[in-house]
Amino acid sequence: MTEQNSYTQKQLDKQAKLKARAERAEQEAGQRFAAAMTAIDGIPPGQPILVGHHSEGRHRAALRRHDRNMRKAIEAQQHAEDLRRRADAVGTGGISSDDPAAASKLGDKVEALKKTRELMKRANAYYRKHSTLDGADIPEEMKAEAIQTMKLWGGVYSAPFPPYALQNIGARIRSASQRAQTIEEHATGEHVTEVIGQATITQDPTENRVLLSFPERLSKEDWKVVRSHGFVWSPTRKAFVRKLNNAAIYAARQVAKQFDDKQAN
Repeated sequence: MTEQNSYTQKQLDKQAKLKARAERAEQEAGQRFAAAMTAIDGIPPGQPILVGHHSEGRHRAALRRHDRNMRKAIEAQQHAEDLRRRADAVGTGGISSDDPAAASKLGDKVEALKKTRELMKRANAYYRKHSTLDGADIPEEMKAEAIQTMKLWGGVYSAPFPPYALQNIGARIRSASQRAQTIEEHATGEHVTEVIGQATITQDPTENRVLLSFPERLSKEDWKVVRSHGFVWSPTRKAFVRKLNNAAIYAARQVAKQFDDKQAN
């Protein structure tokens, strides 16, 4: 299986897992709703609580069971809807660093952004010369965007695309270029392992992950500390993992040093 096919399969597996969790949540919602209805099944609609009557305790308990299960049913249904939204969004959240073609896709993105920036500059130059965009050699949708921007600012700027718009697209170009460079560096890199105290930190460019492992099982409190630094437990790797980048490497070292200092004191 090629790297690209493997990545695609991971995306499909992730989507399938989210959908399966959504189905389980929907089943729970149905069960909770049924339990809520069963709890008040023997109480006539609109029947008030008969204070002082021998049925008062059962009536109040039934209402509490109904309310509790109804609340859980609503929460489970909302959770199911959220999981389905996440499943539908898999693969649509931009260019993932895990994608083997990420560097290439980011390169295409940079070229597209550069082309857009040149069109924006062309529109500004044409407008300064003619005081209109009629006849400008730019796409119609870009003309519409420029006209809307000019209306919004009411003549504050002397060009359709103000300086901040060009600065923003320049920042996006630099960001995408830097991401592509970082991904390529990681892809051609080797496994790097370092030990700090009891912690072992491994940079795995093949999996695009930083692995943080310990010789013994962590306490619940220490587990939370690691999770607070963005790491998640991977049962297959027997380690905490995070996407490989400078921030992840720094975070792993900080956690390792924190635990080492804790043991030393």
